[in-house]
Amino acid sequence: MQSVVPLPHSQIKRFEVTCVYSPPGAKVDVVLVHGLNGHPEKTWAAKNGVFWPTDLLPASLKGAKARILVYGYNADVYAFGGDRSASSDMIHQHAQTLVSGLSLERQSEDCGENAIIWIAHSLGGILVKRVSTSVYFFTTSDRME
Repeated sequence: MQSVVPLPHSQIKRFEVTCVYSPPGAKVDVVLVHGLNGHPEKTWAAKNGVFWPTDLLPASLKGAKARILVYGYNADVYAFGGDRSASSDMIHQHAQTLVSGLSLERQSEDCGENAIIWIAHSLGGILVKRVSTSVYFFTTSDRME
């Protein structure tokens, strides 16, 4: 059995789709979408550093081959200082960015036929619901050659 090495947490992109775990022959994509004031890594990490999408989820899938991806977007409702600022984007803009980013990622990895399982928190659930209204675009863009 081939060992799969998860992507280091430091390489998770703040405002994009990042594949954090990809076993060979995966037939499913699990996509995690954070919520308000969230972060594609920090939302899913415990205080002890356990990042459950890579540290716990693959084992709990009991051998099912699933790629695990996280989506980061600016969901800040107020400025935290430094390089962070409150988002002025609307839900439909975030949904369009998620659809296009995920479509491109799936095309580049030849995974356009994989089923998608969504895991969302807070505003992420509303975002995923908005994405579901773009299903026609999503399925046809995945199959473009």
